[in-house]
Amino acid sequence: MTVKSKYRFTQYPDGFKVEAPDRVPVRVTLFPTGFRIDSLEAAPREPRQLMLFPELQEVEPELKLNLVQYPRLVETVADASMSNWSPPKPGIPFRGVRIWAKKKTARALGKRIHRQWQRLVAKIDPLVWRVQKAVYAAAPCLSTPLLHVPELYQHPYLVSDILRYRAAAIAVNIGDTLCQWRRARQHEAALPQPGGLAIMPLDIEYRYSVRPEFAVQQMAADWQRLYSSTEVAYGSLRRTLMQLPGGISIWPHTVLPIVHLVRPMTDRLELATLLRAVMIQRERLIDEGASHLRTFHYARRSEIREAMDLVAAELAMPLSHRRNDAIATFVQFLCDYPDQHCGGLVSLARKSIAWHRDDGQRQQAALNALGQLSEDTSTRLPPIPLPEEGGVRFLASVGEILEEGERMKHCIGSYTEPAVHGRCYLFHVDYGGTSATVEVGPNGRVRQSFGPRNSQNEATSYGRQVLSRWATGLLISS
Repeated sequence: MTVKSKYRFTQYPDGFKVEAPDRVPVRVTLFPTGFRIDSLEAAPREPRQLMLFPELQEVEPELKLNLVQYPRLVETVADASMSNWSPPKPGIPFRGVRIWAKKKTARALGKRIHRQWQRLVAKIDPLVWRVQKAVYAAAPCLSTPLLHVPELYQHPYLVSDILRYRAAAIAVNIGDTLCQWRRARQHEAALPQPGGLAIMPLDIEYRYSVRPEFAVQQMAADWQRLYSSTEVAYGSLRRTLMQLPGGISIWPHTVLPIVHLVRPMTDRLELATLLRAVMIQRERLIDEGASHLRTFHYARRSEIREAMDLVAAELAMPLSHRRNDAIATFVQFLCDYPDQHCGGLVSLARKSIAWHRDDGQRQQAALNALGQLSEDTSTRLPPIPLPEEGGVRFLASVGEILEEGERMKHCIGSYTEPAVHGRCYLFHVDYGGTSATVEVGPNGRVRQSFGPRNSQNEATSYGRQVLSRWATGLLISS
């Protein structure tokens, strides 16, 4: 028996339209490099609706998607179709009801959209399809504006490198950011020394924004140079890019232009550890005296695994070298150590463990981090409303951060300066009779969630889950 669907599909030579009696009509149009999704007759959202369901802000009146993003196409059509939908009982505060309804709509539309998708992509130039497939396989991204620049497909050598090298395919995803680094370096920052770090302005994406067409021109001239800290693709960098390992999330690659590689990094664990250290030290504006980048540069795979085992035993939590989040936790723990270190990674791990255990040293580091700040100094508020879940409290002043560090017996006190300048947001969480401290980055990711003396408990899991959901609003507002 065939079940009749309330959704009606109207087919056009270059696309299709989805309609339903109580839904917003959505038009999907094919163009040479992707799909354009238009929400028709969508009413403006009420402020309360946006506050309860921040994901509504993701749906734009017109959105472009890559050709290979079929799952994202289904989700976007479902989102756009439900853009004016609200729960049957307006008083229900449970956001999960909307998520459930959206998934149900996507399942109802999936097979029929798939048939339309197959019909339309058959009309696409095979070269465009191969390039987009290579870019998406190297680093799946929700939006890649450079793929919609027709000139990208007109440079045979660039296209050949994208199909052959993972680094070139990733550069298509982050090419605009790499060009922003280059402009910032030319105007504001000195070149880093080998093994060192160039501290770039944190707001380069706003001060040095570039057009996708310009980024494509720079890539066609020499895409490897965009990854370079010296305006020239030096030997260690070229060998790294030619054999770039997989399994590393996309955003750590964006910091390659601010660090000079002292040796080729073709092992996944070694490169992932170094790039994570660069990201952390840049975000905290750590000075050269307390920088451990040279240690991370020369750390080999066996040494990293040994050091991770030591930290995992100290934190009483599993840290797999195969997981990017475990690597981030490990590197964050080592970068907390505030003093200069000239040895290897294992000895740095031991020093960091001893420093985290020493209450006196942590308290002194917290006082040193104050600088010109006082305990009454306010931390910067997030650009979105604070979470309303019970047991979650934002640390709104330097005094509250220092008190949190003293009570929880960990190193949060050294995060006062980043919290005051908005480079992180700190929260105290109470749940199930346990407590935790959670750090959220301005990029919408939970960086750390630890209980007393860096332990794991119910509050650490609850805080990570709740604040991860809340932090998605940081991405939307940026």
